[in-house]
Amino acid sequence: MLASYSISIWRSYKLYVKGTIKVTSNNSVRDIKYWQERLFNTGVLYGLPFTLLVLIPSIYLELESLDSMFMVYFEIITTAAFALIVLTPGLSRKLRKFLVVF
Repeated sequence: MLASYSISIWRSYKLYVKGTIKVTSNNSVRDIKYWQERLFNTGVLYGLPFTLLVLIPSIYLELESLDSMFMVYFEIITTAAFALIVLTPGLSRKLRKFLVVF
């Protein structure tokens, strides 16, 4: 039951992200632009779950060492910003790429 629930969450997330990132190139022509867009889409699609998976142990280790609360805040803010960039519909592809890179 849990496996089917997690698969349905993944499918709905995948459809949502693919819907927010509109593919503009023609799929019948597989030139360099097609592969660039596909690589960007795949990176963004898998980047957010991976980031959230890594965020939890990272914050735990930072809090355990108590050296730098700045790093904890920085990690949370950058992850939230990445999530906003990925999940916000209506952003142009150029703006989305610019925000992800910087």
